[in-house]
Amino acid sequence: MKTHVLLALLMFGLLLSCNKEMTPTDITTQESLLVNKKIVGSLFLQNKTMNTQSFKKNANANTVEKIFKVRTTGTMQMVACDFGENFDKTMVEGEGNASHMGLFTISLSYCFNEEGPVEYIYATQTAANGDELYSVVVGNNPEEQALDFYIYDGTGRFMGATGEITLFFNFDYENGTYTNYGEGTITY
Repeated sequence: MKTHVLLALLMFGLLLSCNKEMTPTDITTQESLLVNKKIVGSLFLQNKTMNTQSFKKNANANTVEKIFKVRTTGTMQMVACDFGENFDKTMVEGEGNASHMGLFTISLSYCFNEEGPVEYIYATQTAANGDELYSVVVGNNPEEQALDFYIYDGTGRFMGATGEITLFFNFDYENGTYTNYGEGTITY
């Protein structure tokens, strides 16, 4: 019991420390184009790949691998990052439609500097019924503006889900918006 209380207090403290009010960076309209290119460019500075083994969980014997298709539209903005003066934080929000999920919302954020992201980029998709699907960026292809995501868990029907998907992006730098589409597999 003491362990559960201690863990709950620790998680509460972490949430409070991460829940600082963020305000968008003050920029002029002329600078907006450069800021949005900076946000997107930070994703593709280096051709990175990640070992997904650390995210894999034991699969349920009753799971089935399925084709997973996604289309999303959304916004992106830059805010201050807690890491310091030479870091920025990208916040991405969107909504879309996916096979096996239906309508969903998505959110992700990450801090970066001139060398690229300085932390893992985690995404949470939330279906209309509240079920969540968790993924992390594991690779990129700058020439095609594509990101590879590894699906590593979820809630509800997606609990224990695994999979991989590549998303291809189109960016509207002037308006700070994006669209993407992609296909991969999901097992749940």
